[in-house]
Amino acid sequence: MPFDHNDHYHRLLLSRLPAGGRTALDVGCGTGRFARRLVAHGYRVDALDP
Repeated sequence: MPFDHNDHYHRLLLSRLPAGGRTALDVGCGTGRFARRLVAHGYRVDALDP
């Protein structure tokens, strides 16, 4: 299986989210892949891709 740099980076970001945070802004979300992961972790996400 090829290395998925997005998956690696997403896991790193998720592990470093501050405790108690429940909202996120994903600017440049593209397909929304990371925004969906945040939602799965209980975040309310506003996502936009200019």
